[in-house]
Amino acid sequence: MNSRVTNLSLRSRRNLSHASVSTRGKFVQRVRAGRPSKPVIRETTLPIDGRCYRTLLDYYLRVYLDTREYLKRAKQRIKAMDKNTGIGRWPRGEEWNYIELYERHKNELKKRLLSECRKRSDHRWMKKFPAIGPVAEAALLSKVDIQKADSVSSLWRFCGLGVEPDGTRQRPIKRQKRSYCAFLKTILIHNLGTLALISTRRSPGQRRSHFVYPQYRALYDKFKVNYARKRPSWTKTHIHNAAVRRVVKEYVKHLWVRWRQEHKLPTSAQAVIGKLRSRAR
Repeated sequence: MNSRVTNLSLRSRRNLSHASVSTRGKFVQRVRAGRPSKPVIRETTLPIDGRCYRTLLDYYLRVYLDTREYLKRAKQRIKAMDKNTGIGRWPRGEEWNYIELYERHKNELKKRLLSECRKRSDHRWMKKFPAIGPVAEAALLSKVDIQKADSVSSLWRFCGLGVEPDGTRQRPIKRQKRSYCAFLKTILIHNLGTLALISTRRSPGQRRSHFVYPQYRALYDKFKVNYARKRPSWTKTHIHNAAVRRVVKEYVKHLWVRWRQEHKLPTSAQAVIGKLRSRAR
């Protein structure tokens, strides 16, 4: 077979040819196939909940995060060079032109990311859920299959928030494959936990800052006091990280309940009753 595929892999095309897709959950994507000298544009149907779509969404998300991180570091370097008296203020018009180019590229990637998220039916309620933005929504839609997460503990373990059999938290172990998604854990702990759930914000025209989500901030303060009383040997950073992790676990539990309800799937209590009945039979 001499055909080359540029936008989709051959394995993905095989999976698409044998997959049965409903008319409600599909969209049309153009695929360039054929020889490099004579490409043939074909329109294929990608399943919204399929593996190809989640891989595409994950690709856009990672490229967007890499571009945003590059812009942050590039601006910091230029500002540091401006403060350096030995280098002086030499003209940097070309460097700022590159930064503006990457800014436009980052904005285009964000628009593309949002357009891909809108193709899922979960976008309707996720955009109104607390602390969920484009990055968190794309990470959850590309990594989590809510139909497989029949209990909140299974979702905790997949996100790296579970507990090992010896009672310790999930963490990377040397020479062993990770049993959780490290990328999703970073998004939940850093983007949602530290930057959103327990953070403060000052609105324009106001002198004092306020908590963005006071209900989760109250949980953070409660867990922090409990850890400080029960674990006197822990440092302040250790107590802070443990409290943030507990807050994120509570948040994921609320998210799991809402997600299962939107798909009309049983929640934890109903799932446990169903398992007990199946075992009794």
